[in-house]
Amino acid sequence: MLMETGEATQDVGGSTVMIVDARRLFRDAVSLILREDARFEVIAEAATGEDAERYARGHKPDLAIVGPFIAEQVAGADYSSIVSAIRSGSPETRVLLMTSGEDSRRLAEGLDAGATGVVDMDSSASELREAAGRLAAGGVHVPSSIAMAMLRSTRDDEAGLSDREERLLGEIALGFTNAEIAEHMHLSVRTVESHRSRVQQKLGASSRAELVREALDRQLVH
Repeated sequence: MLMETGEATQDVGGSTVMIVDARRLFRDAVSLILREDARFEVIAEAATGEDAERYARGHKPDLAIVGPFIAEQVAGADYSSIVSAIRSGSPETRVLLMTSGEDSRRLAEGLDAGATGVVDMDSSASELREAAGRLAAGGVHVPSSIAMAMLRSTRDDEAGLSDREERLLGEIALGFTNAEIAEHMHLSVRTVESHRSRVQQKLGASSRAELVREALDRQLVH
């Protein structure tokens, strides 16, 4: 019988794993795949970024596997915010992203936030276990086809900012505090701070005035 969201299992395995996604069926499927391998012990499942951060802090899993559906079904969620939430709760947890194949820019943002692996949803169960094992052992797993797609997406993105980052830049220009932006965008304050730091780095901006000027140039505020 599969555990309820966030509950610990009684199985004894090797590397501990948390599965994060909005769809219960996805979490159940990944859990079943990993339970076939004695190297893994699934100890928690989370359906939101808030749950992921809380369970990461409480269980300190060796590995977190993040599914693609959380960004589709949870307001304010994307790979970057989920990875930031997990690593906020447990900085040592390795993060593996599962993609539907159309998430190149979001994947790149997730890797920038600290994820160290990617697996396509078309992969086999053995490929998922192989990737999970590699990350749990301290390695990195990014298939060349996915890496090339992310590279092309980055080159094609003239602005260099994601839709979420542009929205955050506009909120900054309007004078909102990090706490207010977090409320508007359904994110934690810590995640907003992480996004803000990344925006400043991308734009080479060191002050609020420079961020405001950039937002005006991009016509994000009127």
